[in-house]
Amino acid sequence: MNIERINPYVYAGLSAQKQQESRKNKVSSLDVVLDFICDKFETTKEDLRTRKRSRETHVYPRRMFYYLSRKYTLNSVTKIGLTLRQDHATVLHSISECKKDISFIYSEEGKKFAQIEKEFKEKYNLN
Repeated sequence: MNIERINPYVYAGLSAQKQQESRKNKVSSLDVVLDFICDKFETTKEDLRTRKRSRETHVYPRRMFYYLSRKYTLNSVTKIGLTLRQDHATVLHSISECKKDISFIYSEEGKKFAQIEKEFKEKYNLN
């Protein structure tokens, strides 16, 4: 039995033009985002994959990685979580926390996260 893999965009009834538009403001892979985060927070990929919970060196970089990955790649939360050995629920929670921090622009974390997102968009020419 020959089963072809169905393109999710075609299955959803989206045209080729819609497919291109949805990919227009995205980066190619999670590694691009991960490398950017490691540079910004001066940490390593191995540090982000550990279970440590120190805010400045582990929690905030992970949170920002999840947020940028979800917003600027086409990957699922499951795949994003697997990159740092976390499950999808952790990713969803971290994304919501990051959104809260960014919305509180007067907080220290909010300013920092908003600035990092701005630099990421500028570096990879995203709108």
